[in-house]
Amino acid sequence: MIVNYILYIIVSVVFLNKVNEQEEMEITATLKTEKISTPIYGFNGEFSRGPSLNTKSYFDSISSLKFRAIRYPGGGISSFWDWEKNKGVISTNNLKTPNHYLTMNSDIQGLNELLKLVNKTNCKVIFTLNMVTKDLDNQINLLKKAHEIGINISYIELGNEHNLKNNPGRLIMKTSSNYANICEKWIKRIKQEFPDSNIAMVGGNHQYSQDVINWNSIMTNIINQPEALAFHFYPSPNSALIDDEINFEKLHQSLNRQINNQGLLDIDPSLKIWITEYNIYWASKKYEEYLKDKELPNDRMFTWSQSLATCLMTIQLSLLPNTEVILNHSLANWIGFAAINNKTFEKTPNGIGMEIINKVSNQRDYFKKVIFNTKESTIEDFNLLGLKFLNNNNLMSKIILLNLTSENRFINIEKIINSKKYIVEHYKNGNSKTINGVEDISKTKLTIENKNTINIPPLSITIISEK
Repeated sequence: MIVNYILYIIVSVVFLNKVNEQEEMEITATLKTEKISTPIYGFNGEFSRGPSLNTKSYFDSISSLKFRAIRYPGGGISSFWDWEKNKGVISTNNLKTPNHYLTMNSDIQGLNELLKLVNKTNCKVIFTLNMVTKDLDNQINLLKKAHEIGINISYIELGNEHNLKNNPGRLIMKTSSNYANICEKWIKRIKQEFPDSNIAMVGGNHQYSQDVINWNSIMTNIINQPEALAFHFYPSPNSALIDDEINFEKLHQSLNRQINNQGLLDIDPSLKIWITEYNIYWASKKYEEYLKDKELPNDRMFTWSQSLATCLMTIQLSLLPNTEVILNHSLANWIGFAAINNKTFEKTPNGIGMEIINKVSNQRDYFKKVIFNTKESTIEDFNLLGLKFLNNNNLMSKIILLNLTSENRFINIEKIINSKKYIVEHYKNGNSKTINGVEDISKTKLTIENKNTINIPPLSITIISEK
């Protein structure tokens, strides 16, 4: 009898401890009151390494990502792009045109192929103009032709990365003030032809020369009432990995450093921000040397952690002030960045992450940030991060929650949902370390009613849709 009583006491104590532990670990989710306009999410859209967008299975796979914007003809290719021949042009400025721009088939990414993609996805086009090997008249004709065949001219970017040391535009234009003065002439002419267009100049301070340390202020001082600056962010793998795996705290910090170093937070708040490229910079020479020394494969971009990293960076950038456009690098081309594998046409981890972002944000006008609190403190964004996307016309809201920790998280969502009945979808890694397509992702979908607390699995993406 005494033994049974002692066992009863022990079991009771253990049970109460478990209950108290769960209560302490339970996290309360609330919403910030600030409404932030939903950016236009999409991709840098260079297809120069093929295949053609006329390849049906490839085209269907790309279209399934449901992006809202595409950058055309892309980044580096824009400085050599001949839109009339649909391939790269041989430079007359002693610049070496990359060979794959010269040898690409003419049906890979011409205006007709672009129109086909626009009609299928209803996406907007960010035209990145060639200010290096073509003149203003030629690029005005490009925009006129695009408009003539049915592509709306809404977003125009004046060149690509002209603030970087070895960029072709930098080599031709020499100084930041020269670039700004040329932009002033181009903007005036473009506005005459397309008065409703939005135009962005290259943005981003850099440290390699006195001429670019204050790049942003030079742009805004020379140009009368500029509309937008375009930024690129590429955290290096060396700054984002621990023990050869993506560490989300380091990645978050690295991206924040780049944002601060490029002076984005210091520019005039009336300026719109376009992020026209971002990703982990898997093509880093330093990282390649590190892998060679360690005899490791360059395969971290093919893991579920890349999907999580893509969502983390996208949300992090969405929270920046006045961010209007956010384009992931990239839709196709080199597999280390691509959303779609050029050979198998399967979605990569980067593509899977962006597809989830597009799923929750499409047709939603604004979002509010989700704040996570325990009894003791607010949880850092690199552990738990979330947004609630809403629509002005009462369309069903969608919430995205990232659990970037290796533990289950019990979240009380009562204060961030309005319905007693809602759908929860969990995305997490399957049994395969390498992600070769969506079949390697584990997905569960539940309808929940009259329950305020849900379990968010470790290293997962969760979508909550209110009924």
